[in-house]
Amino acid sequence: MRTGRAISGTSGIRIKVAMIMILLTALLLEACRSAPAVQKNYYLIESVDSVSGRDWKLSAALLEVVNVEVSPAYAGHKIAVREESNWIRYYDYHEWAVLPQLAIQDAVIANLSGTGMTAYAPPGFSGVRADFILRTTVSRMEMQDRGKEFYALLAIDFTVIDNRDRSIRIVHRAIREEKLKSKSMNLFADAISRMLAGECAALAQKIETIPDLIPKQ
Repeated sequence: MRTGRAISGTSGIRIKVAMIMILLTALLLEACRSAPAVQKNYYLIESVDSVSGRDWKLSAALLEVVNVEVSPAYAGHKIAVREESNWIRYYDYHEWAVLPQLAIQDAVIANLSGTGMTAYAPPGFSGVRADFILRTTVSRMEMQDRGKEFYALLAIDFTVIDNRDRSIRIVHRAIREEKLKSKSMNLFADAISRMLAGECAALAQKIETIPDLIPKQ
């Protein structure tokens, strides 16, 4: 008889535990259903008109913009924010809509084309040889968290190679930063786009000053 009561008591405990588990599972499922869905936000790096209003002398130039090299820390869709000197993290719900190397290449082509030169990505045009080749390297592209202030930072290098003898004709390096009015990812993407356009304009000015690189008009 004592053995029977022990078995009965154990079964009762098991039933109670099972009921509690079922109740907890039901509550958890209901909480998941009622929780708002997390929405990801996507941002664009785009061309910005920074060259209009000037009489450029680049209409005869043919520029091949080869694939952009982006530092691995910034090459993915995730947007980087720097917290300290050697510490970056990535936003979970804010991403680049297009991989940076592709978006930057498109923006560089559009920005430089605004000067009148013919800029294009490989393979370009059949039977047409570019006057020079542009290599672009992005070593940093990040939001910086400086306590109560936020900055957009872009570190970019342009190298212009003469396609006749493969010599390097121009090296343009820039580290640009801009203070943001608020911690807004849209403001950050806009700042990156404008800083990129500004450096494209500065590069075009350097190209324009090389007399043996661009035929005189």
